[in-house]
Amino acid sequence: MLQSYKNKFNKILTWTCFLLFVGRAWQHIRWDAPYRSLLWDQSWMEKLVFSLLGREWQDWAGNIAVSKGIETYSIIVGIFFLFCAFSLWLFHYEKYIRLSRAIIITGGAYLFLLSLLYWKSRYFQIGQLMEHAIQWSLPFFLLAFYKKPVFSSGYILAAKIAIAATFIGHGLYAMGYPALPGNFLQMTLDILPLNEEGARHFLWVMGLLDILMAVGIFWPGKEKYFLIYGITWGFLTALARIVAGFEVDFPLESTDQFLWETFIRLGHGSLPLLLWWGLRINPQARPPSSPLLPPQQARP
Repeated sequence: MLQSYKNKFNKILTWTCFLLFVGRAWQHIRWDAPYRSLLWDQSWMEKLVFSLLGREWQDWAGNIAVSKGIETYSIIVGIFFLFCAFSLWLFHYEKYIRLSRAIIITGGAYLFLLSLLYWKSRYFQIGQLMEHAIQWSLPFFLLAFYKKPVFSSGYILAAKIAIAATFIGHGLYAMGYPALPGNFLQMTLDILPLNEEGARHFLWVMGLLDILMAVGIFWPGKEKYFLIYGITWGFLTALARIVAGFEVDFPLESTDQFLWETFIRLGHGSLPLLLWWGLRINPQARPPSSPLLPPQQARP
């Protein structure tokens, strides 16, 4: 029975990572990524461009070839993310395990780099940095589970930290700190029968619940109740991207534009789900101080 649960756990985590990499590949090949926020930032890049390339800033920032180069680089990264996605299945072949692991580690590291670029593009708002915690850490959770498929206390603690960071970041934005993102408000107005004031109040309440959930999952023995909220809201916020953006008159165009955003956020629901599941499968994985475990069951 335990092995059956572990196999299902592995499949869900693998498919979540697969769709995450596919979503990022889709974004890079079809749309845009935040590279210009760094490469076209004069305060950061002017001296470097001049010292390395001998070019004046106006020539760099206004050069069409540079812009095309950024687009080409984005497509190359997108192709790399596709390799990351399909390398997940190489673990079924023993001779490709090392290669697959190396590709996935590199992909996870690049997802972290991408989260830093988004952080910079949002003027180093702490909520932006925290919100991507699940996304860049998912490949590492998968690799850790491949290596040792047990629900250890360390694994569960790391998952809780990633979930808490993501939901706190999301919650801060929803509560308007430092400002309510326009896309949050627009998605709410597109999906729910609320006016702008009602949508703002709704988002503030949900943001508060996000933060309460992030704290509550560290409450031994009670975390499953908070995780149920995280599962529900995590999946709903991921699906909100395609639901709000979908246009009946332009189904292919709207799907092309918004479905990748859903793909990269599915982990916001699946990681809480897997954590909830893992705690049910192996309640001994809770820290020894858990009041639910008698002393003889607690791990040293």
